[in-house]
Amino acid sequence: MLFLTRFITHFCAPTFVFLSGLSAYLSAQNKTSSEASKFLLKRGMWLVVVEIVIISLGLTFNQCTTSLFFK
Repeated sequence: MLFLTRFITHFCAPTFVFLSGLSAYLSAQNKTSSEASKFLLKRGMWLVVVEIVIISLGLTFNQCTTSLFFK
């Protein structure tokens, strides 16, 4: 079972990185460079917030946790 999950992860992670880069490229096509950088900065900050709030809460099942888990 462990082999199967690692095997799938080795395919899913590069695909996710490729698609996120592709979406950044495609969204920057219709914007100026300053608009594109602001958009990407906001999107990155939202991903960090989602990581802290949703993923940490999902791993600990505790709303008042004192430590944060980053994956």
